[in-house]
Amino acid sequence: MKILFQSATIFDRSSAHHLQQRDVLVEENIIVKIGDKIATDQVDQVITSNHLCISQGWVDMNATVEEPGHEYRETYQSISKAAAAGGFTHLGLMPNTQPTVQNSAMIEMIAKNSALSACVFIPYGAMTNQCEGKELAELYDMHFAGAKAFTDGNSAPYSTNVLKRAMLYVKAFDGLIILDPYDQSLADGGLMHEGITSVKLGMKGIPAIAEELGVVKAIYLSKYTNTRIHLINISSAGSVELIREAKAKGVQITCSCNAYNLILNDEKLIDYDSNLKVLPPLRSNADIAALVKKVIDGTIDTICSAHTPIDEEGKNLEFDLASNGMIGLQTVFPILSEVSNSKTLAHFIDAISNRPRAILNQALPTIAEGSKACITAFDPGKQFTFTPTVNFSKSKNSPFFNQQFKGSVIGTFFNHQNKSL
Repeated sequence: MKILFQSATIFDRSSAHHLQQRDVLVEENIIVKIGDKIATDQVDQVITSNHLCISQGWVDMNATVEEPGHEYRETYQSISKAAAAGGFTHLGLMPNTQPTVQNSAMIEMIAKNSALSACVFIPYGAMTNQCEGKELAELYDMHFAGAKAFTDGNSAPYSTNVLKRAMLYVKAFDGLIILDPYDQSLADGGLMHEGITSVKLGMKGIPAIAEELGVVKAIYLSKYTNTRIHLINISSAGSVELIREAKAKGVQITCSCNAYNLILNDEKLIDYDSNLKVLPPLRSNADIAALVKKVIDGTIDTICSAHTPIDEEGKNLEFDLASNGMIGLQTVFPILSEVSNSKTLAHFIDAISNRPRAILNQALPTIAEGSKACITAFDPGKQFTFTPTVNFSKSKNSPFFNQQFKGSVIGTFFNHQNKSL
């Protein structure tokens, strides 16, 4: 099958065609020609759009699947469809399933499901047994079974000493620890960002320092052990400044923020919408501005969906009783289109294509003649409305339903699969 991307702006800083408008011809999963005008005769499919862009397939480093254990929320099949619709060809999966991903057999199971899915699953192994933060899991065995990182997931409790031991242990094979720096003890009972809005609403706040002290701890442990560490769920201006300073001093630390923290502030909670109850919480406009700035200058390495499927029984409750989290795979790019412009979009695309691959030591595809095709096509000017009808997740916990965005994903193209929309 021959697929032609017509007049596409290429976003790939490893390519000689970066930020240039070209025709790109793919045949049998190989990019066979890149040029100004490629004939459309004998082409099976022409992909075109008013502002067509292509890049390497996107990577999300923070997604949750509920299989095994809670398949009614999300399965490997449904999350892969949501990922493809959102432009993602690769998903880093948190290990917090039932049973927990904490041995080589579970890692191998994820690989088998990946082979049957619309995207590639990047397996993470639990750092500790049951993600309880007490005893190290089978890190060595999981590494050789294919685990690409180790984590206890989002906002998981952990012992500082156990974390230090894990970081020392993975040094033997240059492993990566992924950590949520959120300190639960400093935010016990907190429901939203601590600030003026939390006072107005009469809700207990989650102070930014609950995240920032965790960042400080992670920085010191990374420096002490000389181990690579990646911090997820970064949401405050103070956190990104701490990380910027640590990077300048040579600490082996990278970080990611979630797409929703780039566009939603704590004032949105005025209506007590439980779909906006998330961790990290929605923060202030000043925090949002700092995050956007730090994506552009590279302090924030990657942007994630933090895709967290929750059923109606967990979300359709009073705000204080509802579970934390929202689905997000299909709204990442529309959000990035809203917060970027023609001069900055390349930085945001880099944060979901090149940078996560570098952190996870994944092979970097490139848009060049003779290369295998691993492509996401998108249009930053095309309107997109996220509705329940186009939602591929089995869960519906999103605050973005029926909201119109200016950016739309066209499809993903790799491994002989054409997931055009």
